[in-house]
Amino acid sequence: MGQKQSSSTSNKHTSSSRASAVFLVALPLLSWATTASAASTFEKPNGFGVKYRYWVEDARADPTVVASDLANMAASGASGVEFLLFQNYGKPTVEDPSQFNYGSANFNTLLDKTAQAAVANKLTVDLCAGPAQGAGIPAFNPDQEGFNTELAFGFTLLKADQGFDGPLPPPVIVSLQSFGVVSNSYNVTTSRLEGVILAELDHAANTSAADVSIVFSTVKDLTNNVSSGRLTIPAPTSNSVIIAFYSRRNGYQEAYGANNGSNPADVGTWASYTVDHFSPVGARIINDFNERHLFSPVPSAFRKAGSLIWQDSHEFRAQLHWTSNFSARFVQMHGYKPLIGMPAFYSRFEAGIGSVNFPPQLFRYSDDTVNARFSLDYQETLTAMYLDYITERRAGIEKLGFQHSMQPGYNFPLDASAAAALCGVPEIESLGVPTIEIAKQVAGGVHLGIKKIFSTELGAAELQAYGQFWSGIIQLANIQYAAGVNQVVLHGFPYSGLSAQTTWPGLTTFQYLFSEMHGPRTPAFSLYSPYLTVLARSNYVLQKGNTGKMDVAILRTQTDIDLVPAYNPTGYIPPPPFNSDVLRAAGFSFDYVSHFNFELPTSTVSNRRLSPTGPAYKVLILNFQPNVTVATAQRILQYGIAGLPIILVGNTPSDIPGYEVGSAKKSAVQAAMQKLVKLSNVKVVPDYSGVPAALQSLDVTPATAFHTPAPNTFSVRRTEHSGSETTDYYWLFNSGTTAVTMDVSFETAARNAKPFVMDVWSGAITPAAVFTRPAGNSVTINVSLNPGSTTVFAFTSSSTCEGASAASPVHLTSVSNATAVTANSKTIELRAAKSGDISVSVAGEASNRTIKAQFPMGAPTSAIVPTNWTLTLTTWAAPKDITGYASVIATHHPVQLSTLAAWASIPQFANTSSGVGLYETTFDWPASPADVGATLDATATTTGFTHVATVTLNDVVLPPVDPTTLLLDLPQTALRLGRNTLTIRVASTLLNALNQVDPNTILTFGKSRNEVLQQAVLAQPDQQTGLVGTVKITPYIRTLLVV
Repeated sequence: MGQKQSSSTSNKHTSSSRASAVFLVALPLLSWATTASAASTFEKPNGFGVKYRYWVEDARADPTVVASDLANMAASGASGVEFLLFQNYGKPTVEDPSQFNYGSANFNTLLDKTAQAAVANKLTVDLCAGPAQGAGIPAFNPDQEGFNTELAFGFTLLKADQGFDGPLPPPVIVSLQSFGVVSNSYNVTTSRLEGVILAELDHAANTSAADVSIVFSTVKDLTNNVSSGRLTIPAPTSNSVIIAFYSRRNGYQEAYGANNGSNPADVGTWASYTVDHFSPVGARIINDFNERHLFSPVPSAFRKAGSLIWQDSHEFRAQLHWTSNFSARFVQMHGYKPLIGMPAFYSRFEAGIGSVNFPPQLFRYSDDTVNARFSLDYQETLTAMYLDYITERRAGIEKLGFQHSMQPGYNFPLDASAAAALCGVPEIESLGVPTIEIAKQVAGGVHLGIKKIFSTELGAAELQAYGQFWSGIIQLANIQYAAGVNQVVLHGFPYSGLSAQTTWPGLTTFQYLFSEMHGPRTPAFSLYSPYLTVLARSNYVLQKGNTGKMDVAILRTQTDIDLVPAYNPTGYIPPPPFNSDVLRAAGFSFDYVSHFNFELPTSTVSNRRLSPTGPAYKVLILNFQPNVTVATAQRILQYGIAGLPIILVGNTPSDIPGYEVGSAKKSAVQAAMQKLVKLSNVKVVPDYSGVPAALQSLDVTPATAFHTPAPNTFSVRRTEHSGSETTDYYWLFNSGTTAVTMDVSFETAARNAKPFVMDVWSGAITPAAVFTRPAGNSVTINVSLNPGSTTVFAFTSSSTCEGASAASPVHLTSVSNATAVTANSKTIELRAAKSGDISVSVAGEASNRTIKAQFPMGAPTSAIVPTNWTLTLTTWAAPKDITGYASVIATHHPVQLSTLAAWASIPQFANTSSGVGLYETTFDWPASPADVGATLDATATTTGFTHVATVTLNDVVLPPVDPTTLLLDLPQTALRLGRNTLTIRVASTLLNALNQVDPNTILTFGKSRNEVLQQAVLAQPDQQTGLVGTVKITPYIRTLLVV
């Protein structure tokens, strides 16, 4: 798969013809899709919209097509674009990249044209600072300081009676792979000796095995015995091994160069190579290249549109990551030379990527505890040097006037929380970081680093290309939001112009392995904008204040996050680090924090809060933590002395995590912990069951106190101070599979704060109608959440919230047999599903009031089920000649339906695959909408609202239907007395149309859909399409209560 192949399929799309395909969609350019130059509100969150990751293969892209693509993005509601020169993601390209690669003159022209189009469409541009993942830049010779470096070794086995006199064993060089693709590495010849050891083999060692055990206590440093590359030693007393360790640049390639080779004087011919990510030198190489070849000076259009310069997830490889100054830094941090630990630094576990980058044999110590200690010291040092790289990258980018962004360190044995704290804008991804618990392992660094923005690359999912539903995208976003994310980048939007050796439906990145190919090539794209608005409103709320406010910090000292395997057919999810629901059930918000985060200048304690100007954690928990570094132990002791509540679960740390010569560090940890546990604000509990009592005794309460345990409900708090006004925003999400109804007490920064409800689906802000105030800084509201549902509350010291006036000082504290919404500052509307008595409790009144609810004479008292539907179907299918990209779009004669069935089951559309269906019906409403309201009830539908749909009542466009409730209020402004016309437009994905074409003939860069994903294609069956099930109009009684 990784080898360059010539396709037997001829494709007429060459560089000379690629300008001919432009996809245009007649979408209105909505005002809220613009950047923050326009006033931004919750209803119209200008500048807070999602971004698209935009894949352009190379600089052959036609600027007019790019401009069209950006116009379509803006029209769909996006506020920005992540621009990435794909270059086949590092794989062999089907066209010579010469003069069209990253950094070439043609690329600079394309970037300028892209920025001009972005300015015209009021979009921001985030530039990937290199091709593919942005981990490297074009270079003529990567065998030099600052490029990707690895530690390799060679070995010679010795018998007990066998001496050695000869040249050192050379390093074993292996092919480097990522996702099964072998890197076309530069021919590196230079190796630098790092050291030589002699070690005895364990008595049970099998010298033919992949892992050979050696005995740590027998290790001897032979480095000083080496002369001119030769070593002479007498025969050892036992079977032994000589291991020589070398550092070398491995020439890991990010993108191919010119087919005829590189010209040292011509950047346009150079391949791109990964830089050293563990040295400031590597950072300077990228910074200097971009400043010299792209931004000298910064083009005026990019100066206007440019926002972030970013780097994608780390997918470059090495036998063992290394850098030139590693040994010196290691000695500085750990007090001993790394040579004795080098055998233990290697591991066959390759986090997240599933690549094979190891020599045929590894030599590891027979004592796994020794291996673990050395490995932790290696990872600690590597993280520290990675932080140096980030610091230098960020400085170079900010010098140009842009913000730095990157996906920090996961996939590698690095502390991602430590890295996130130093990024300008940290970013994760829903594919590699798919759960709330895993994302929280990065969020601690985001919050302690006081980052306002926490981004996610959202929507990449295995085997869902052209088949992803928007209900799934919303769910993925909510999972990320619940961990603290507040900016969504949709994965992704492919260039829509013609590409070489590529057929309909157009450029499909990753050869159909991952979703999604957003854009007008899909039937649903014209209906996207309301759904992007929903995400923009969540972004808007979750970007309030300087960072998230949290309750609990849980120390997590492991490097890397708990990654889910890259290929995960079983759906494996690792257990959470804090493996109990005692915090979540009570409503506590929490993060996992790194000991590196404690070194931040803002990680101080004041007024019993850790980082009071940031997340303001109320308590620090050490979670079955057997060891910590001396610096960490001493810092935690300082926190305790300063008054921070601390809970130690399971045990008190009594050792350091790494290797030590002697015991001075271990003793220092023990001394600090002995002082810590004597403090009155520190509690030690044997297990998780003791945590609630410890929290109570320390007077630590959650900002969202759940009156009923709800372990699958997560809350996010943002606090904004604006002049003399203070507002707390709470975003809640039910991640479980059952509905939740409970009272929640919300902590407020302002005394007697006024509560408001914010609806992300409609954009409405209304004063809360029913609540209690148990204390001046607390408001209790009854919250109901369906599985997957969210709700947002604002609690403000102001009398208004974005124009919505607070309710009368007199409000309801309870209501039964009805729901209550605030109609205005003096009136509450009660909504009852049936006639009868409504009981309400008014704040300040001793007894309840009883209100009669009665359907007027002639009003509907039960649901109306329309049976007179007209369906007008517009089908999408592949063209006969699939070398063209335009789908065949045909609108068919309307058909009459009495029931809502799948398109394929309707005789006239038996062969229908994909498309857009317009359903129209009428119903009579014999009562005044002021007296009897109505709800569109789609809970009995199985498809239609799972992807995208728009609802119109009497020509009034309504908000989108929340797929977690499938209920939509029909407002008085739309509902009429008498005849009403209801239209529902639903769209399918393109998958069914795709499945109708032989997968062997569908190509991207010469590879067929079937060739790349033989089993996966079979795993993508047709989807049910259409509006299927029953749609009802359910009446309710409106009664006004003046308070």
